[in-house]
Amino acid sequence: MTAILGRSGCGKTTLMNVLTSNNRDLEASGNIYVNRVPVGSAISNFSAYVRQEDIFVGELTILEHLNFRARIQFADLDQAERDRRIQKSLKDFELKEVEHTQIGIPDLKKTLSGGERKRLSLASEILSNPKILFCDEPTTGLDSTMALKVMEVLLKLSKNGMTIVCSIHQPSSKIISIFSHLILMSKGEFAYFGSYAESITFVEKLNRPVPPLYNPADHYLGPSIYVKKSFEKK
Repeated sequence: MTAILGRSGCGKTTLMNVLTSNNRDLEASGNIYVNRVPVGSAISNFSAYVRQEDIFVGELTILEHLNFRARIQFADLDQAERDRRIQKSLKDFELKEVEHTQIGIPDLKKTLSGGERKRLSLASEILSNPKILFCDEPTTGLDSTMALKVMEVLLKLSKNGMTIVCSIHQPSSKIISIFSHLILMSKGEFAYFGSYAESITFVEKLNRPVPPLYNPADHYLGPSIYVKKSFEKK
Protein backbone atom coordinates (compact mmCIF):
# COMPACT_ATOMS: atom_id res chain seq x y z
CA MET A 1 0.00 0.00 0.00
CA THR A 2 1.39 3.35 -1.08
CA ALA A 3 0.18 6.76 0.08
CA ILE A 4 0.71 9.91 -2.00
CA LEU A 5 0.87 12.76 0.49
CA GLY A 6 1.20 16.49 -0.08
CA ARG A 7 -0.48 19.85 0.31
CA SER A 8 -3.45 20.85 -1.85
CA GLY A 9 -2.32 21.65 -5.38
CA CYS A 10 0.95 19.73 -5.14
CA GLY A 11 -0.01 17.38 -8.00
CA LYS A 12 -1.38 14.26 -6.27
CA THR A 13 -4.46 13.88 -8.48
CA THR A 14 -2.52 14.88 -11.60
CA LEU A 15 -0.02 12.11 -10.90
CA MET A 16 -2.86 9.62 -10.48
CA ASN A 17 -4.43 10.75 -13.76
CA VAL A 18 -1.13 10.35 -15.61
CA LEU A 19 -0.48 6.89 -14.16
CA THR A 20 -3.98 5.72 -15.13
CA SER A 21 -3.89 7.40 -18.58
CA ASN A 22 -6.74 9.75 -17.64
CA ASN A 23 -4.72 12.90 -18.37
CA ARG A 24 -7.01 14.09 -21.20
CA ASP A 25 -6.33 17.80 -20.68
CA LEU A 26 -2.64 17.48 -19.90
CA GLU A 27 0.36 16.86 -22.12
CA ALA A 28 2.61 14.34 -20.42
CA SER A 29 5.66 12.38 -21.48
CA GLY A 30 7.53 9.44 -20.01
CA ASN A 31 7.09 5.73 -19.52
CA ILE A 32 4.88 3.68 -17.19
CA TYR A 33 6.41 0.42 -15.95
CA VAL A 34 4.84 -2.44 -14.03
CA ASN A 35 7.27 -5.02 -12.66
CA ARG A 36 9.95 -3.28 -14.77
CA VAL A 37 7.98 -3.94 -17.96
CA PRO A 38 6.81 -0.89 -19.99
CA VAL A 39 3.01 -0.96 -20.22
CA GLY A 40 1.97 2.61 -21.06
CA SER A 41 -1.77 3.11 -21.40
CA ALA A 42 -2.28 -0.67 -21.28
CA ILE A 43 -2.11 -0.33 -17.49
CA SER A 44 -5.88 0.21 -17.65
CA ASN A 45 -6.28 -3.45 -18.68
CA PHE A 46 -5.32 -4.65 -15.20
CA SER A 47 -5.94 -1.67 -12.95
CA ALA A 48 -8.94 0.28 -11.63
CA TYR A 49 -9.32 3.91 -10.62
CA VAL A 50 -11.65 5.13 -7.87
CA ARG A 51 -12.13 8.85 -8.28
CA GLN A 52 -12.84 11.25 -5.45
CA GLU A 53 -16.31 12.09 -6.78
CA ASP A 54 -19.05 9.45 -6.54
CA ILE A 55 -21.15 9.06 -9.71
CA PHE A 56 -24.28 6.93 -9.27
CA VAL A 57 -27.85 6.66 -10.52
CA GLY A 58 -29.60 7.51 -7.27
CA GLU A 59 -32.78 5.54 -8.00
CA LEU A 60 -30.91 2.22 -8.11
CA THR A 61 -30.24 0.04 -5.10
CA ILE A 62 -26.69 -1.06 -4.30
CA LEU A 63 -27.35 -4.52 -5.72
CA GLU A 64 -28.99 -3.13 -8.87
CA HIS A 65 -26.04 -0.81 -9.43
CA LEU A 66 -23.49 -3.62 -9.11
CA ASN A 67 -25.57 -5.88 -11.37
CA PHE A 68 -25.78 -3.17 -14.01
CA ARG A 69 -22.05 -2.48 -13.75
CA ALA A 70 -21.19 -6.17 -14.03
CA ARG A 71 -23.46 -6.75 -17.04
CA ILE A 72 -21.94 -3.80 -18.90
CA GLN A 73 -18.34 -4.51 -17.97
CA PHE A 74 -18.40 -8.33 -18.19
CA ALA A 75 -20.85 -9.17 -20.94
CA ASP A 76 -18.73 -12.20 -21.85
CA LEU A 77 -19.15 -13.78 -18.40
CA ASP A 78 -22.13 -15.93 -17.44
CA GLN A 79 -24.53 -14.66 -14.78
CA ALA A 80 -23.24 -17.11 -12.17
CA GLU A 81 -19.73 -15.68 -12.36
CA ARG A 82 -21.04 -12.11 -12.32
CA ASP A 83 -23.11 -12.94 -9.23
CA ARG A 84 -20.06 -14.46 -7.55
CA ARG A 85 -18.05 -11.28 -8.11
CA ILE A 86 -20.89 -9.08 -6.91
CA GLN A 87 -21.35 -11.06 -3.71
CA LYS A 88 -17.61 -10.95 -3.05
CA SER A 89 -17.58 -7.15 -3.48
CA LEU A 90 -20.55 -6.79 -1.13
CA LYS A 91 -18.78 -8.93 1.46
CA ASP A 92 -15.37 -7.26 1.10
CA PHE A 93 -16.82 -3.80 1.63
CA GLU A 94 -19.44 -4.79 4.22
CA LEU A 95 -22.43 -3.74 2.10
CA LYS A 96 -24.39 -6.99 2.25
CA GLU A 97 -26.82 -5.74 4.90
CA VAL A 98 -27.77 -2.69 2.79
CA GLU A 99 -27.66 -4.28 -0.67
CA HIS A 100 -31.37 -3.50 -1.28
CA THR A 101 -31.07 0.12 -0.10
CA GLN A 102 -31.55 2.83 -2.70
CA ILE A 103 -28.36 4.80 -3.34
CA GLY A 104 -30.08 8.18 -3.26
CA ILE A 105 -28.88 11.65 -4.28
CA PRO A 106 -26.79 13.80 -1.90
CA ASP A 107 -28.65 16.90 -0.61
CA LEU A 108 -31.86 15.77 -2.35
CA LYS A 109 -32.70 12.20 -1.37
CA LYS A 110 -30.12 10.84 1.01
CA THR A 111 -30.31 7.15 1.84
CA LEU A 112 -26.71 5.90 2.01
CA SER A 113 -24.16 7.42 4.36
CA GLY A 114 -20.98 8.97 3.04
CA GLY A 115 -19.02 5.93 4.13
CA GLU A 116 -21.41 3.55 2.38
CA ARG A 117 -21.19 5.57 -0.86
CA LYS A 118 -17.40 5.52 -0.69
CA ARG A 119 -17.38 1.76 -0.09
CA LEU A 120 -19.78 1.31 -3.00
CA SER A 121 -17.39 3.22 -5.26
CA LEU A 122 -14.62 0.85 -4.25
CA ALA A 123 -16.83 -2.22 -4.57
CA SER A 124 -17.78 -1.17 -8.12
CA GLU A 125 -14.14 -1.05 -9.20
CA ILE A 126 -12.95 -4.33 -7.69
CA LEU A 127 -15.55 -6.30 -9.66
CA SER A 128 -12.84 -6.70 -12.28
CA ASN A 129 -10.41 -8.00 -9.63
CA PRO A 130 -7.68 -5.53 -10.68
CA LYS A 131 -4.03 -6.13 -9.92
CA ILE A 132 -3.59 -2.42 -9.09
CA LEU A 133 -6.19 -0.17 -7.46
CA PHE A 134 -5.73 3.61 -7.62
CA CYS A 135 -7.83 5.63 -5.16
CA ASP A 136 -8.05 9.42 -5.23
CA GLU A 137 -8.50 10.60 -1.63
CA PRO A 138 -10.71 7.69 -0.45
CA THR A 139 -11.11 9.18 3.05
CA THR A 140 -12.17 12.71 2.08
CA GLY A 141 -15.54 13.67 3.57
CA LEU A 142 -15.57 10.79 6.07
CA ASP A 143 -15.32 11.00 9.84
CA SER A 144 -12.25 9.46 11.47
CA THR A 145 -13.97 6.18 12.36
CA MET A 146 -15.40 5.59 8.88
CA ALA A 147 -12.16 6.70 7.20
CA LEU A 148 -10.23 4.11 9.22
CA LYS A 149 -12.81 1.45 8.34
CA VAL A 150 -12.44 2.14 4.61
CA MET A 151 -8.66 1.97 4.86
CA GLU A 152 -8.80 -1.31 6.79
CA VAL A 153 -10.83 -2.83 3.95
CA LEU A 154 -8.19 -1.65 1.46
CA LEU A 155 -5.49 -3.14 3.69
CA LYS A 156 -7.28 -6.48 3.54
CA LEU A 157 -7.26 -6.33 -0.27
CA SER A 158 -3.57 -5.47 -0.21
CA LYS A 159 -2.80 -8.48 1.97
CA ASN A 160 -4.61 -10.64 -0.59
CA GLY A 161 -2.20 -9.50 -3.30
CA MET A 162 -3.67 -6.29 -4.72
CA THR A 163 -1.40 -3.25 -5.07
CA ILE A 164 -3.11 -0.16 -3.60
CA VAL A 165 -2.07 3.43 -4.43
CA CYS A 166 -3.94 6.24 -2.66
CA SER A 167 -3.63 9.99 -2.76
CA ILE A 168 -4.65 11.04 0.72
CA HIS A 169 -5.49 14.28 2.48
CA GLN A 170 -4.66 14.92 6.14
CA PRO A 171 -4.55 11.28 7.33
CA SER A 172 -4.61 10.47 11.01
CA SER A 173 -1.61 8.77 12.59
CA LYS A 174 -3.51 5.46 12.54
CA ILE A 175 -4.31 5.76 8.83
CA ILE A 176 -0.85 6.83 7.69
CA SER A 177 0.70 3.92 9.61
CA ILE A 178 -1.40 1.47 7.58
CA PHE A 179 0.64 2.23 4.45
CA SER A 180 3.84 0.34 3.71
CA HIS A 181 5.20 3.01 1.33
CA LEU A 182 4.99 6.77 1.08
CA ILE A 183 5.38 9.42 -1.62
CA LEU A 184 5.78 13.00 -0.43
CA MET A 185 5.02 15.58 -3.12
CA SER A 186 5.74 19.30 -3.28
CA LYS A 187 5.06 21.56 -6.28
CA GLY A 188 4.66 18.64 -8.65
CA GLU A 189 7.88 16.88 -7.64
CA PHE A 190 8.80 14.00 -5.36
CA ALA A 191 10.36 15.04 -2.07
CA TYR A 192 10.48 11.45 -0.83
CA PHE A 193 9.64 8.01 -2.21
CA GLY A 194 10.28 4.95 -0.09
CA SER A 195 8.99 2.91 2.81
CA TYR A 196 6.87 4.63 5.43
CA ALA A 197 9.19 3.43 8.21
CA GLU A 198 12.26 4.89 6.50
CA SER A 199 10.54 8.26 6.03
CA ILE A 200 10.99 8.84 9.77
CA THR A 201 14.75 8.38 9.41
CA PHE A 202 14.80 10.51 6.26
CA VAL A 203 13.46 13.61 7.99
CA GLU A 204 15.76 13.03 10.93
CA LYS A 205 18.72 13.29 8.55
CA LEU A 206 17.33 16.66 7.42
CA ASN A 207 17.41 17.81 11.06
CA ARG A 208 13.60 17.90 11.04
CA PRO A 209 12.75 14.93 13.30
CA VAL A 210 9.14 14.03 14.00
CA PRO A 211 8.31 15.29 17.51
CA PRO A 212 7.36 12.65 20.09
CA LEU A 213 3.68 11.64 20.10
CA TYR A 214 3.13 13.69 16.92
CA ASN A 215 1.38 12.56 13.73
CA PRO A 216 4.14 12.11 11.12
CA ALA A 217 1.75 13.11 8.31
CA ASP A 218 1.06 16.47 9.94
CA HIS A 219 4.78 16.99 10.39
CA TYR A 220 5.54 16.13 6.76
CA LEU A 221 2.97 18.64 5.53
CA GLY A 222 4.36 21.40 7.73
CA PRO A 223 6.47 24.20 6.24
CA SER A 224 9.71 22.95 7.79
CA ILE A 225 9.89 19.77 5.71
CA TYR A 226 9.95 21.46 2.32
CA VAL A 227 13.45 22.93 2.36
CA LYS A 228 14.76 22.87 -1.21
CA LYS A 229 18.43 22.94 -0.22
CA SER A 230 17.98 19.88 1.99
CA PHE A 231 16.44 17.86 -0.82
CA GLU A 232 19.18 18.90 -3.22
CA LYS A 233 21.65 17.34 -0.78
CA LYS A 234 19.58 14.13 -0.77
